[in-house]
Amino acid sequence: MAPFEIKNANILNKILFLKEYLKKTDENKTKDGASISTNGVDENELIELAENFEETYSLSDMEGALKDIHTSMDKDANGKIDSSEMTDFQEILDKAGISYSELTSLYNQYKGDVSSDVSEINSNEIENLDKETFKNILIKHPVINEIIEKVGYDEFFKLLDSNSDGVIDEDEKSKITGLDSNTSVLSVNDIKSFIEKNGIKIDDTDKKVQDELKQLKDDEENFNKLVEALRGKLPETNGQETVSDDALGMADGAQEGYYDTGYDTSSYDTGSYAPVNYSSGGSVSSGSYTGEIQQTKSKIETIEEQIDDLNKEKTQEEETLKEKNTTLSDALNGKGDGLDELKDKMDEAEGNYKELLEDEAENDPKVKEIKENIDENESDLKTNEEETLKAEENLNEYQNSISSKKDEIKGLESAKSALDSALSSLNATKETDVNKQELAQKKADVQNQISAKESEIKAKNEELKELEEKEENEKNHLEDLKDKKEELETARDELEEKLKDTVSDTTKKALEEYQSARETFEKTKSDKVSEAKSDIQTSQSKISDINNQIQALEAEKIKEENQLSAWGQYNEERGHNLAQAALSLHGNTTRGGGYCATGVGEAINKAFGYRPRGNGCDYDDILSQRSDWKQVWQDKDITVEDLKQLPEGAIVSWSAYDTPTTGRLYGHVYIVAQDENGNKVGVSDFKENITDSYLRRNSKPSVFLPT
Repeated sequence: MAPFEIKNANILNKILFLKEYLKKTDENKTKDGASISTNGVDENELIELAENFEETYSLSDMEGALKDIHTSMDKDANGKIDSSEMTDFQEILDKAGISYSELTSLYNQYKGDVSSDVSEINSNEIENLDKETFKNILIKHPVINEIIEKVGYDEFFKLLDSNSDGVIDEDEKSKITGLDSNTSVLSVNDIKSFIEKNGIKIDDTDKKVQDELKQLKDDEENFNKLVEALRGKLPETNGQETVSDDALGMADGAQEGYYDTGYDTSSYDTGSYAPVNYSSGGSVSSGSYTGEIQQTKSKIETIEEQIDDLNKEKTQEEETLKEKNTTLSDALNGKGDGLDELKDKMDEAEGNYKELLEDEAENDPKVKEIKENIDENESDLKTNEEETLKAEENLNEYQNSISSKKDEIKGLESAKSALDSALSSLNATKETDVNKQELAQKKADVQNQISAKESEIKAKNEELKELEEKEENEKNHLEDLKDKKEELETARDELEEKLKDTVSDTTKKALEEYQSARETFEKTKSDKVSEAKSDIQTSQSKISDINNQIQALEAEKIKEENQLSAWGQYNEERGHNLAQAALSLHGNTTRGGGYCATGVGEAINKAFGYRPRGNGCDYDDILSQRSDWKQVWQDKDITVEDLKQLPEGAIVSWSAYDTPTTGRLYGHVYIVAQDENGNKVGVSDFKENITDSYLRRNSKPSVFLPT
């Protein structure tokens, strides 16, 4: 297996290969002390890893590998992958051909964010939840989740949702919580009691699961279904059937043969095509179809949906940040939970003390002199406090703005990096008659976008510099104010001690009570301010993490938007080789034997060195997951003339169609080729004319070009 093959493997084997790759990086790191970000695996080591790598379809291996990978990424061992760790790891992900979104999606699926208390859930958490949210909460509590998995999420939720409105309300929640006499939590015992109360025996369920697993292992046919399910497509059945031409009402003398339904269970190579140096050149006969659609469109839509979800999450966290900023402002002003009552006590003690001091000052000149000095000091302290409050608020505002500005700049830099990558890819693309105009236009567009991003980055950096200067000035001003406050408080303490030696015991006691109340208030206020600042930093960190995820998705979107169309990427030599392979195998067969997908798989194996597995309609899913194919049409209303425009090596995967035969289950698939007379034909396990027969059976084609 050559090293580049891993990038085109299915996601399971990518993950398992990545695990082996990390073992090698750890060995190298131990040898020379380098970090992951600067020391990877060299080309020879990568080739050796790929050659020794053994593919597998083990789900348990997948789970274990994901956990090991997460541990390797989590360098500070805090259980989370922050932006710097993700940046350090990106080069490794690129080499293994895994996107950040693929990895995080799989990791979330198989690990989840496990709660420290795995056997109980706060009952308030499960009220007013829909099924998916309820399921996500359960995943964090493995002990409970394991029991419910045995019953089935759908079945369990159906039992709980008695009014079938799709949400667990308070009455429905009360049916399950408290069955062990504790209504504040949903416990393992609650779950077991509820399940048994509804006539389901957990032991029986467990036995049923074990029996099904044993059957899967014993029955090779069902095991193959499990493998297909892992790849994202589970066939409905695995029978075989051959159909006559008459049963389909064929037109134009076309002959059809269908549908690989009982595949050979020999090895399935998920790697890239064999190491043949194909060029990207040539032209598409009859021109390109103006109504082409790309697989890119659906990818971009998915990315946009993910970005929308993250932006909603970000908006919620920004609202939380506003609340935390308000809490900080209140704390700086001596307001809020825990402070109002203490301030009232302090004010009351101060009023009592000052009233007694005023009386004594009227009759004792010495007391009067000290009081006047205390009043002057108090006025200076009040001014200092007001200026400090303003400086604290300004500094907090600057720091919030700086955090946002840095996120903006990171986003722009990420977008520029994606554009740079897109431009490099375009520059490396061989110019052909087909793609010449599109390639030139793409390069110009991307270069313009790069220039625009560079201008934005420059402007944002200037704004950031200005903010950081303001922040630094405000920090220095705040430090001066704190030094001044310390001097004033020292002078105040000395004056108050002097006063104690002069006034009556009653006034002295009142002063001491005021001092105690003041100290308690100031200490609590300081703690509240520190707590609020920490909460703000936590929210800012969450927002930055969300921004990092958004930026990664937007970078991925930019790459998708700025790639050549499938027609522009069409590889004529690969297409010709595939068509010739198909003709050499089945070009002389005029009637199908029910193995269309087998015939196509054999031709791909002969031309490119790997063999897909699936039925005719499954090729839509199979090829859409590979980087060496590009989709141009999907479920589109097209004509037979459009189909005849397709170049050599195009693959047409037909959906299940309106017929009493196996076509209603498995659809059809063929490779477009050109026969000795120059006519376009479709080749699978037999050769057929390209007609509108499938279109008339309400079948929709998905068309892929080799790139």
